[in-house]
Amino acid sequence: MAQKLFQSMKFSTASLFIVLSILTVITACQGNEETAVPLATETKIAGTPIQALLETQAPQVTETPAIAEATIVSEPAEPSVSMTAAPPSPTSPPEPTATATPLPEPTFYTVQPGDTLIGISEQFSISLDSLVFANGFTSAGEFPLSVGDELQIPFCTAHRILPGNTLAGIAQLCDVTLDELVAANLQRLAALGSLASVPIGFVIYIPQEAETVEEVDCSPQPAREQVIEYQPGSGEGLFCLAQKFGVSTTAIIQGNIQKLATGATIGEESLLIPPVDGAVYIVTSEDVIAETNLADLAEWYDVEVDAIGDWNGNLVSDPLVEGQQLFVVGANLVFGPFNSQPTQEEAESEAGS
Repeated sequence: MAQKLFQSMKFSTASLFIVLSILTVITACQGNEETAVPLATETKIAGTPIQALLETQAPQVTETPAIAEATIVSEPAEPSVSMTAAPPSPTSPPEPTATATPLPEPTFYTVQPGDTLIGISEQFSISLDSLVFANGFTSAGEFPLSVGDELQIPFCTAHRILPGNTLAGIAQLCDVTLDELVAANLQRLAALGSLASVPIGFVIYIPQEAETVEEVDCSPQPAREQVIEYQPGSGEGLFCLAQKFGVSTTAIIQGNIQKLATGATIGEESLLIPPVDGAVYIVTSEDVIAETNLADLAEWYDVEVDAIGDWNGNLVSDPLVEGQQLFVVGANLVFGPFNSQPTQEEAESEAGS
């Protein structure tokens, strides 16, 4: 009897354990009913490993068909910024490079078949007279016109010297004074040594904004016998000084060529003004080395030795002394200032001997 009771309890206990296990599984399944993904009917759960089971329960990803010829641009990830690193210093923009203002160029026109002087002047909105004068003629009747000719159009920004042109004519044509015209080209003209010998093809730049000055006194001054040092006032240009002191502009340029040819402008520095036309010459160290004497200067300027004197009346030393300022009365300025250095022909001759 006791044995049967024990067996019956054993069975009951086993049965109870099985029941409890079933209830636990049912409860767990009921708790997951809301999130569980329905399984495919073909999937077998019994005997399936756990990892395989998890994979079958994962949501199925449906691949989207690729769009033909689509270009996908992925946005770059934002760079990470260290919280402790110092912020980068701003990059200064590059400084603009200064460019020189280009100088104006003379304007030329090539004559075409059927062109006339009146037609060309109307085409460029200039007067017939200005077209004629700009090209070195005094009247339209004297102006031959042929197809292919290059005519200078007087726009009065730059003018190329042509046969028949003069500085005075260019100044009048462009409504500027001679002094204004020379002042705008002073350094280049001074290097020529004379305003009377401006070569064909030389380009003159026309001042566009002349300085407004009060009326300048250019009335003649009393005659004198010595070179003076004079500080020009406002508006006193080369032509005013020439009229004021009764000498040529070339004589003033020759007497101050070292200043003017290196960029000095009228009014910035004092100028040496000769009493009459001639040349003011300052003895250089090269002259001393070459043992230049008065006869050399006299031969260069085509005068007698007696025509050379000290600008302040002192005795003239011979051989010459560096820095001494001499005045050559009536000097022939066609060859420019005296140069103690031998010419190329002389150097070649000395080298061959």
